Amino acid sequence: MVIPNHVTPALSAILQASSATPSTNPPSNPTLPIGWLVLWWICSRNKTKPIGGWLAYYYYQLYLGLVVSCLLIAGVSIHSYVPENFEGVKDRYYFFLASNLPGLLLMCFQAAVATFLLAFKSWDLLELLRKVLIAQAVAEGIGLAIDSKYFPDNIGLGLLSFVPTVLWTFYFFKSARVQRVFKTHDWVPVTS
Repeated sequence: MVIPNHVTPALSAILQASSATPSTNPPSNPTLPIGWLVLWWICSRNKTKPIGGWLAYYYYQLYLGLVVSCLLIAGVSIHSYVPENFEGVKDRYYFFLASNLPGLLLMCFQAAVATFLLAFKSWDLLELLRKVLIAQAVAEGIGLAIDSKYFPDNIGLGLLSFVPTVLWTFYFFKSARVQRVFKTHDWVPVTS
């Protein structure tokens, strides 16, 4: 199974949910580098198109991440979001939700905004996407702080979602392709 980098906000929440309650299943490796290489190859082949290269990689990761997240939540860890699994330590349940839900909800909102951006290529929508990415990075940072106190084993998983979100935020602020595709609408591929 290919689990791209952008899956990590939801994957992190799912794996945290799995480890927040006793389980007989050992945690598995959440990433497969071959999947990243295949996506990179596909995006690299389309780098002369306006939605190509890293921008296409972002969209592939976002949409694959949503699909995999839905499948994992529905099939693996939905039971972890039930308060009865935290009997005797209700505080941990609320901290668990505060650590995981904002990132998941913002990922869904990010997908909605990014989809409209893809369809309309509007600078206003790009600015909204930037704000959503910043909000998601803040939410994941808060989640990391909560994890450091209540779920220290999950800090690594939290970083797997925090770091890519921060990197994508910088990309959408600094990329010349993003400027030319969404603001000036004059994308012309650079020939080498």
